[in-house]
Amino acid sequence: MWDGDGSIILSDNVLSLSLSQAYPELLIKIRNEFGGKIYKGKSKDNHKQIYGYRICDKECIPLLKILEKNCIIKYNQVKLAMEFIQYIDVEGTSELKNKLCEKNCELNKHNHDLEKPYERLCDEYIAGLFDAEGCIAVKNKSLTINYIKITQTNDVEILYMIKEYFDFGDVIDDEKWCIGRKNEWLYFLKTIEEFLIVKKEQVEYAIKYIEEDKKETKNELILKLQEAKHRSENIDKQILDKYNVEDTIKKTNSKNLSVIMNSLVNKKENWNVGEDNPNHGKKLSEEIKEKMGKSISLSKKRKLSDEDIDKIRDLKNSGKKQIDIAKEYGVNREIIRRIWNNTMIKKSEIREGKKADKKEFSNVSPVLRMSIGKRKVIFEVAIQIMIKKGYDYSTEIVKDFVGKGRDGMNVSIDTIKNLWSGKTKLYDFEFNEESEITYEKYLEIIKMKLPKKKSEYLKYC
Repeated sequence: MWDGDGSIILSDNVLSLSLSQAYPELLIKIRNEFGGKIYKGKSKDNHKQIYGYRICDKECIPLLKILEKNCIIKYNQVKLAMEFIQYIDVEGTSELKNKLCEKNCELNKHNHDLEKPYERLCDEYIAGLFDAEGCIAVKNKSLTINYIKITQTNDVEILYMIKEYFDFGDVIDDEKWCIGRKNEWLYFLKTIEEFLIVKKEQVEYAIKYIEEDKKETKNELILKLQEAKHRSENIDKQILDKYNVEDTIKKTNSKNLSVIMNSLVNKKENWNVGEDNPNHGKKLSEEIKEKMGKSISLSKKRKLSDEDIDKIRDLKNSGKKQIDIAKEYGVNREIIRRIWNNTMIKKSEIREGKKADKKEFSNVSPVLRMSIGKRKVIFEVAIQIMIKKGYDYSTEIVKDFVGKGRDGMNVSIDTIKNLWSGKTKLYDFEFNEESEITYEKYLEIIKMKLPKKKSEYLKYC
């Protein structure tokens, strides 16, 4: 949850952790364990009353240790905070603290393309992120669920990770993961239900709605979901002041944050999340994956007949763009890509027992697979482009790679520059004895600095 609604601020000689939430009981529980203060935010018309929690300086240490073990998106900010806290009230460290503050400020603005412990992704983590950034969107006129989404603008990689984790849904505009099918809603909500705190009631109503057949009962459940969604708790400031009294604090260095929430989620006392959980990082069984894969494969192709899929396969080498074919058939571009890669097959093939091809580089992390999949050129062409650095000017080199991009597309100047600069990465496990250059040589080529002007460039060559 902290990865969604929390923040880590470094300024001057002060470190503060804060969490905003419309569910004050959660903040009270956290405050009673770790200290800090709860405050009431300014209320706006037709908006929920928001409450805030803040804890500062060395009082943050127990909470930071828990976040260090469990968070993903704000992992680098937490590491900075752990470093910063050593220098609080230490003379002669102002310059060092200022650098850490600047770095943290930059991380809060741009948190992309950084190494993070994505292997921590699990049901519990996704539930926490949904509590903070999730939404069950309802059509008010028809009283039906429209879609379910998780929004995240600071780290788009996590959205693709979640998509990879469940093997369904779509990442829209690089800022939200959306699922729009009934069977996917049910699987997703039942997976995270037991770990939810803030949106637990909403999800319970949503599951009942999906499983219910009677229209009248479904309408009643949607209205209850809406009421739970927009309910606002109003706690008097005097009551908050009572919770902020020092002697109510029960400090702890060892308890996991999830254990503290047990009374809210009705769990056993020994239940933990993150690295303390025996299920941490556990994957779905192969049997469940196969059943789920068949169900999703059939549901995703509702708009496409087997004949359509055959036609799309025939278009692979036609030079047409995936996005144009997707528009023509009224499906997502991702579906075209999967059909071309044979990771999505025909209904008749599924019923005959045929299995889709395994994903390329299935033994590496989903984040790296996603990075490879987003390249505009295949690995072999990327190597040829790297070899050309230092011999051809980028505007001239384009002529050598006409039609050599993915799906027969032309290679742009930007694609070439991104490869030359290392912004588009090639990974060590992709190189082998048959590669034209070694991984070490590839790294050397990236470091080569080239003049910006063509005339100077030609002299350089």
